[in-house]
Amino acid sequence: MVTFASIHPFKSFRATVVDNDLWETEVSVEAETYVQVKIDPLVLSCCQYRHSDPKSDNYNPAAAYTSLNNNPSYLYDKVTQDDYDLAEKIRKYYWGKLAFAKLRGSQMSKFRQDLAEFLNIKWDESVKISEKFFGMLYKLPYFYEHDLLLTNEVFDGEYQEINKRQESWEEVELTYIRSLDERQKRNPSIKYWFKDQHDNRYSVSIEKTNSLIPTWEHFIKNPVTIKGSYVERAYDTLHFYQVKPGWKIIS
Repeated sequence: MVTFASIHPFKSFRATVVDNDLWETEVSVEAETYVQVKIDPLVLSCCQYRHSDPKSDNYNPAAAYTSLNNNPSYLYDKVTQDDYDLAEKIRKYYWGKLAFAKLRGSQMSKFRQDLAEFLNIKWDESVKISEKFFGMLYKLPYFYEHDLLLTNEVFDGEYQEINKRQESWEEVELTYIRSLDERQKRNPSIKYWFKDQHDNRYSVSIEKTNSLIPTWEHFIKNPVTIKGSYVERAYDTLHFYQVKPGWKIIS
């Protein structure tokens, strides 16, 4: 039997988040000041997002990382219809997500309260936007991308229950699905997603700085058997097991 401790530990990222909300710890709130911009700030955020991919022909670091609240005018002549279209998709997606969460009676985190407040703004050029929204707006296209990948490629839909309970420290064979960058500033990590024979989903988080990631990614091309502590978690209606630190590879 091989343990990761006997090789070199894959450190698991311990998320300090509220269940059902992936981004609770990503938002900090300061004293409110207001900014007036000529273009919908979510559209500007989508413009930044379009310029952020180093592999894209649109790559422009100055546009990707300019301050939305201090220098929004830098982006005005760079906005395209694609940015408006993406902003509209994001609005519709999160309006639906928040509406269903409210219907289920889910507790609204501070992030979601701010998101709902922003989405409720009837946008025009006279509107002044609180600076508290800009950090959230910068991340929103990335969250949207993450949510779509999670729903469409990891869970294959909007709903996933635990199909068969898995006791901690029982061996379980897992088949790799894909990885997702969690885009956390603290302890940057990659979350690796797996499924078992009962179609339950499992997540294993590994810090980006871990030098054995290439070895790990080669190893999980084939099914892998592990045992460890499995804790049930949920992103809204998507239920899964989080594999806690200290898990061991059996084969």
